[in-house]
Amino acid sequence: MVSILKTDKIQASHGSTIEIPSGHVLSQPGSVIQVLQNTSTAYVATSSDSFVDVGFAITITPKLATSKILLQLHVFCGIPNGGQGSMNIYGSAEGGLLSSDTYGFGGIYDAGGSSCEAINSINFLTGVVGSTSARTYTLYGKSTGNDSAYFLNNTRRSTFTALEIAQ
Repeated sequence: MVSILKTDKIQASHGSTIEIPSGHVLSQPGSVIQVLQNTSTAYVATSSDSFVDVGFAITITPKLATSKILLQLHVFCGIPNGGQGSMNIYGSAEGGLLSSDTYGFGGIYDAGGSSCEAINSINFLTGVVGSTSARTYTLYGKSTGNDSAYFLNNTRRSTFTALEIAQ
């Protein structure tokens, strides 16, 4: 049986903190419920012209089934001899790539035939998660040139952040 308490205002009797028992969440629509971050200084190259897992992921377990997840990805990537590299994100709960199978979220392009390196960023807000089951988001990359595209870099830190947003 669920009880419902209706009130117009809750005020702390001392200070400004209202304690909620562990495992319970009090949220306001649009507020951040939790933030997780993963970093990498790995180096991954691929010559595949289809999106492949480059080994950089983050797992989040939503506290509310009505939340959305804001994914923020900042990745150093490059192409050594011209061509194109593209990034995408695979969502385990979604069971597939979150953007176009052809272009992904974009990436890096160089028609001049020389090396090209850049920090690429993705900001993506998922739909309502629908459950409190853990979900993993994984960076995928591909090359559409003659040479490999590389993602992540062993001398520069890449970050993958997941923020749970209350709805």
